Amino acid sequence: MIIALLHPGAMGCAVGQSLREAGHAVRWCAQGRSAASLARANAAGLRAYTDLESCLAGAEAVVSVVPPEVAEAVAQTVAARGFQGAYLDLNAISPATAARVAALFPGRCYGDGGIVGLPPQGPAGATLLLTAPAASLLPDWGPRFSLQCLPADADPFAASALKCAFAAWSKGSSALLLSVEALARELGLLSALHTLWDERSPGLRARARATGEAVAPKAWRFAGEMEEIAQTFRAAGLPSGAFEAAATLYRDRAAARKAWEEGDRP
Repeated sequence: MIIALLHPGAMGCAVGQSLREAGHAVRWCAQGRSAASLARANAAGLRAYTDLESCLAGAEAVVSVVPPEVAEAVAQTVAARGFQGAYLDLNAISPATAARVAALFPGRCYGDGGIVGLPPQGPAGATLLLTAPAASLLPDWGPRFSLQCLPADADPFAASALKCAFAAWSKGSSALLLSVEALARELGLLSALHTLWDERSPGLRARARATGEAVAPKAWRFAGEMEEIAQTFRAAGLPSGAFEAAATLYRDRAAARKAWEEGDRP
């Protein structure tokens, strides 16, 4: 199958390489992308096309792996080019956003998916969540992901919903831990909190440090994901404030890191 991958970030390249190893021809659109994207895509063996029109021409499927806040806009751009093939969305979006993306394409052409875990460095390092329509549109995703295919009678956007539920804990609990440390720091009680943690919750101080280090380069992506999770909670009639707060925390962390990188340091 000829597949257009949008776009080859760290996770996107892992998906593209896995698809290529399954025997698919994987291409990507280099227009407006960075030198880092080009290097990643070349290392993964993906073929570059100069613009979206040429990338989509002859492609049988599009696989979208982009930050959640641009997932719908990317789909609109593809649909505006008259693409008629399969559209597989693997982004961390709410079921409501997934439904809007699906409405852009002809019936039975949309497949809902999600990715849980870090980009695999070797075989089967992350889990690919797929609804039955997504699995039927593109059955072979290659060796680098384990597959969790949802039942045929599941909601058509169940993969996005399950991804939101999983990330609500994995990234939401990280945001809570970092918020607690931030509060103690503002109150001048960080050292005292760490002492209590060492006594009452051994290992939590180390976990907080590791979480802060891991989140720093990715906080800009997590903010949009938390907003999609908050939307999912609201649609289910559940309180969403914790995830709105998490989005704010991640957005602030991303801004602080950007300022630090640009030299605005204390």
